[in-house]
Amino acid sequence: MAKPPEERVYKTSKRHFKLFCNEINKFVDIFGLVGWEVYFEHKQYLSNVQAVCITDQQGRTCTIALSTEWVALKPTDLEVRRAAFHEVCELLLSRLNTFAKYRFVKESQIDEESHNLIRILERVLWMRFHEQDK
Repeated sequence: MAKPPEERVYKTSKRHFKLFCNEINKFVDIFGLVGWEVYFEHKQYLSNVQAVCITDQQGRTCTIALSTEWVALKPTDLEVRRAAFHEVCELLLSRLNTFAKYRFVKESQIDEESHNLIRILERVLWMRFHEQDK
């Protein structure tokens, strides 16, 4: 008897992993996250996780991993690319996310990081929609 779709387990391949890494590198460059040392892994994580981003704010290092098993979601090229983009967004927001978890954080730190994110979005999104206005 076949497993219900919500329990079906799919494997990610070496080709998926290469696509994942390439997509991450592309968006790290687009967002200008040049201050980060990014490492990649292809290994099993929790059954409901397609990918994960683990950051070290002090060391400015990050490990982004593609899970070798996906439950219920077939790892098509589009879904692998979406997972990569999602993890880069996790990296982009990681400093603000860390601040939100601190018991003591200066308002100026939050303001500084918010403006950092706004500048990135201006450069990546707003400029692309208004290039013809130059």
